[in-house]
Amino acid sequence: MTSHRILFGATSQTLVHVPAGYVASATYTIENLRFDTTHADRVVASGSATAASWSLTSSATAGPTTTNPRRFATASTTGATIGDPAQLAAADGDCELVEVLAISSGSYVETAAPIAGTYTSGSTLRGIKITASFPDAYAADEDELEREPLLRVVWSYTLHGRAWKVAELIEWSRQTPDVLDVGAAILAVRELYPDLAHRLPDGAQLERVAARLADDVRDDLRARGLDPALVLLGPGGRSLMAAKIVEHAAMLGYSPGASSLDSFRVAAGKGYASRLANLVVGLGSKGPAKVDITDAPSGRVSSPISARM
Repeated sequence: MTSHRILFGATSQTLVHVPAGYVASATYTIENLRFDTTHADRVVASGSATAASWSLTSSATAGPTTTNPRRFATASTTGATIGDPAQLAAADGDCELVEVLAISSGSYVETAAPIAGTYTSGSTLRGIKITASFPDAYAADEDELEREPLLRVVWSYTLHGRAWKVAELIEWSRQTPDVLDVGAAILAVRELYPDLAHRLPDGAQLERVAARLADDVRDDLRARGLDPALVLLGPGGRSLMAAKIVEHAAMLGYSPGASSLDSFRVAAGKGYASRLANLVVGLGSKGPAKVDITDAPSGRVSSPISARM
């Protein structure tokens, strides 16, 4: 399940959802799962979500038969933003999801991965991102944070003629969980393996791959009952992230120099597992991070590990 990260005390924080296609409108409900569905405090906030409204029309064929299979030629690029998720749709209804990688104003949009299908002139590229504001007052409520609320957002919309409700967890922390320095980890990998970035499969970019792998690293820590924000500070987190990048590259077929792919793949896997184990038990940091799920602050409505869905 996708999760959102909210920082205590920060303002103007936004929840972002990417549906599996274009939706014209949507609503959202932020819920505190510590409360029963009939409880007055169950709903933290709700309302209409903001759906992306930009839409571009192609001025030439796009797809694998063209010189640049990532390019969507268009006379107007107004509304599109680098990093936006989007749906590419042909007049006959064929479509696929893409991500905006680059924009040449009034000329073309380039996608992060090559376009799979063939889209003739007149096809449409339109944004699909849905957003909702997290309430500032709730984000600044320290008493509520101390109660460790279990939060989620439920998005509601119609897609392909069917009603959808999609639930996503919300993580709330005193410090940003993005303390994992992905940039520094990438630099470390480039120093240790200078050819790695150039030997990834076609369409794979080291920076984008690393950003996705950062979520996997955080998930590995959460699976061990630890808050990533507590254990990813400093060089330990940077080394762990670098090891994850190398492990993933090895799985994709990378090995340095004359090294055997099989032996390097095994070594890379063990290297990541070892660094993860060291962080979990506290080696190389200020000490072990312990999580006790039996501790329950006073005033909690339900048990600390229960949630009413």
